[in-house]
Amino acid sequence: MQTLRRRWNFSRFMLPTYISVCFGLLVGLATTPYSGFDYNATFDAVARGCETCAYYPYHFSWFLRPLGIFADWKTAYIVWMGVCFVLLWFITKAFKGNPLIPLLAGTSIWNWWLGQVDVIPLAGVLLAWIGTHRKQPLLVSLAFVILSAKPQVGLLPMLLFLWWNRDYWLQLFIFPVVAALISFAAYGLDWPLRWLRYTPDNQFATPGAHYVSNPALLLFLPGVALMRTRLRKLQYIMTVVCCAVPFVGAYSYFLFLVFEVRWWEVLAGYIGLAAAIAVNSPRGLVIVIAQPVLILVRLLYTEWRARSIAPVVVEKAVSPTA
Repeated sequence: MQTLRRRWNFSRFMLPTYISVCFGLLVGLATTPYSGFDYNATFDAVARGCETCAYYPYHFSWFLRPLGIFADWKTAYIVWMGVCFVLLWFITKAFKGNPLIPLLAGTSIWNWWLGQVDVIPLAGVLLAWIGTHRKQPLLVSLAFVILSAKPQVGLLPMLLFLWWNRDYWLQLFIFPVVAALISFAAYGLDWPLRWLRYTPDNQFATPGAHYVSNPALLLFLPGVALMRTRLRKLQYIMTVVCCAVPFVGAYSYFLFLVFEVRWWEVLAGYIGLAAAIAVNSPRGLVIVIAQPVLILVRLLYTEWRARSIAPVVVEKAVSPTA
């Protein structure tokens, strides 16, 4: 199975297949009723200069401004989805995942239908990853500006990259400081306070049902220390973000699917979403949290097994022959 999966991931058919599926999705999104709901309701206004129309820090609007050139929101939404699909390909390949998995996961389809923006912080994760491996702290510094645009997703990976690049701390803050000064000049010194007073709770009166994360699951966070490779640590952190950090929606679960995952973990996501639909209640979405929890448990078990076996292997290697 592993050989077959590896051969499929890197076969010459992968890219044409991905492009074909993306084209089909774009056609479907362009013709499906109510598609682009969140983009129309929120992000189109942001793209046209209303930095207070979203729940995110005001500099978030910088990343959507290019979409404001389109006359109607539907065109901008479809173009944005195309950009997301292109970025998703490169991000998933960089993190050794299968691009079709985050593209077609049930929660991902939900994300595309809404016209959400989680690809922005995910692109920041990729840029920080590249900068870390190339020992180019200015790339990581620029990535921090992107990650801070959606802090509920970007904060924990920022801390991880900050630790990995601790020898370059001063350089890491160059772009964030410049961005902060520009934002203060553009929006006023008090914009962070104004932003913090504007939350989904204020608009919806109660927290959105799609926010299924449970802060108690932050108890998983220390487990990142057990991960032996940087890629595994990053996967672990992104999975914790999705299931434990407040105000991260269930539609954001493709954030941890860009890494290598097991087939049964992918299946668990579909089963969880189907069960939530069967319950016929928005609160039933809490069922989908089983998917990231399963991945965290599997990562911890895999690392524990590897650490428990390693000493035995070393002992056999150094023992004298009979």
